Amino acid sequence: MGKGVCGTAASQRTTQVIKDVLELENYIACDEETRSEVVVPVFLPGPQAGAAAGAATAAGDDHDDDEPKASADSEPEWRAGERLCAVLDIDGEQVGAFTAVDAGYLQAICREFITEWAATAGPGAGAVSGYSEL
Repeated sequence: MGKGVCGTAASQRTTQVIKDVLELENYIACDEETRSEVVVPVFLPGPQAGAAAGAATAAGDDHDDDEPKASADSEPEWRAGERLCAVLDIDGEQVGAFTAVDAGYLQAICREFITEWAATAGPGAGAVSGYSEL
């Protein structure tokens, strides 16, 4: 954890929008064509979540309206009991391919997916290959 863009997103529990991956000292290249990247950490609620246990979150997704929002300034603090279950990593071949608006839409997609998954199968069912608690 903490290495590369995915590891940074996971350890800092924040969405990462990287304009130019070649400017990062800790970048781990998976594809030599990649020049920009967006990574969204996805969380399952923990047992302390109580009534909110049915709702999963994607880092940066702390609003109820339909307009996706994301920026380093709008990231919610990590909520006690939440468990990291995945990171969504999207690579771009151009510098600056992703914006905070793109990140907001990806956070919304992650929230919808993981909320549905948690409500129907859940982590104990093995519905997502390779699931493990971190």
